[in-house]
Amino acid sequence: MKIFLISIILLLMHVPFIDAKCPANEHLITRLCCNKSCDVANLPKNERCKWPCAKVNPQCHCNRTFFRHKNGKCVPKNEC
Repeated sequence: MKIFLISIILLLMHVPFIDAKCPANEHLITRLCCNKSCDVANLPKNERCKWPCAKVNPQCHCNRTFFRHKNGKCVPKNEC
């Protein structure tokens, strides 16, 4: 019975993420190699991701060629 209750609780914890909508220029991810931001926009790609991919709670991430600005929005690389 405890296992059943724990399973239900864990399922309910992930419900808010099922219908997550991302703003324009972003997409939903469940694994993350590195946080693309304007701070690293001009680094070669192999220098941006120096740690292995880690599973994360589903979250919005900038689309390809877009980078996270300090204001929190995804902007094209040339606007960094």
